[in-house]
Amino acid sequence: MLISTILKAHEDETLPRNERIINDLNVGDAFLYRHHPIYRNLRDCYWALGYRFDTEDFCYLFDLPLFSLDLILKARRMPVHDTVSPLRDFTQRFPGAVFTDLSFESQLAYPINHVLHHSVHCVADRVTADTIGSWEALAQGPLAVLRVLICESFGNAIDLLANIDANRCGEEGRALFIMNNLVYKPAEECEPYAELIARVGLKVGVQVVALFYLFRNLLAESIDADFLKDALKRFGIEWPDERVDELLPLFERTSLTFGFLIATNTRYFRYLGFEFEDLLSLYDFDLLDLAGSHPELAGTFDTVADLIAFGAESAHLPRFVSPL
Repeated sequence: MLISTILKAHEDETLPRNERIINDLNVGDAFLYRHHPIYRNLRDCYWALGYRFDTEDFCYLFDLPLFSLDLILKARRMPVHDTVSPLRDFTQRFPGAVFTDLSFESQLAYPINHVLHHSVHCVADRVTADTIGSWEALAQGPLAVLRVLICESFGNAIDLLANIDANRCGEEGRALFIMNNLVYKPAEECEPYAELIARVGLKVGVQVVALFYLFRNLLAESIDADFLKDALKRFGIEWPDERVDELLPLFERTSLTFGFLIATNTRYFRYLGFEFEDLLSLYDFDLLDLAGSHPELAGTFDTVADLIAFGAESAHLPRFVSPL
């Protein structure tokens, strides 16, 4: 597919209020907003909660991406760089350039903004500050650890589930999504998750997949039906006991690289100021006991998933909206 075709799809979907939709800067932004419900819902919540975009990389997001998130959350601003102009210039010099020219082996050669992933973090951080507690109140206890991991787990879930929309939007839409998301999954890999959402709705689907990623972020390699049944109850996720076995294969598919998890989470927690010998010592608590004694964790899963599923229509949104 010609890159010029991708650019035309971008240009055909303009929206007003560039600060909100950043259409002039971010390739595919308006297309994704119009055609991807998850993208649109998160953008509407992001905007309503007072977060904005910045054309200056004040936190070195594009140089040190693993060490910029806390600054984005504090500033309530996300850096976005121009991903449109490089492609326009490229197609002027090479009119016959195709999308596959921009990637080879494991290397990406196209400009990218991870707007979706960081939007999830912003929305989840705002919710968890209210439902679980501020960093000052939580100190470095288990709830502080869970606050970090819950935000990341919802990010992981959306990185995956947003691919369902991407694979329904044709070649151009899929390319624009790839140039905006951390993870791309082909349609066949998304099908089990699409079936889950078709059966129980987007909100419950998001809750289930985020819970699975929470297990993964806590380094769980396997779970059984009894554990999952208890976990679903304690995190307030509606699922019939007699059908819990149906979810176990989905957990197996919802995986993260073990070494990557240990390396990135260890660095991030240390960067945030947590003091610990190793990641396992930081995770030295019983998740289900903690969830049982802290119903706010179930409330967090309900609220974040509701915002993702319903966006501006979520009944939870007005509670968090405050003047800038």
